[in-house]
Amino acid sequence: MNKLKSLTHYTLYILLAVVFLAGCTSDKSTPINELLNNRIKLNEVRSINGYRYFIIEVDGKEYLTQGNGGFIEITK
Repeated sequence: MNKLKSLTHYTLYILLAVVFLAGCTSDKSTPINELLNNRIKLNEVRSINGYRYFIIEVDGKEYLTQGNGGFIEITK
């Protein structure tokens, strides 16, 4: 009887965790670029060999920037 009660508690905890985690997502979430009317938009972030690189868009032009400074225009 004690094992059954323990198993029921574990099942309840797992069910609550699944409901909690599934409720944290939203299909209607809006990216920050669309939420604010900024001229500068963050398109992508990458970390390569300990350096952070960002692709930003300013007035329709894309730029590659690094976390510690500097930027260049990306031409297509």
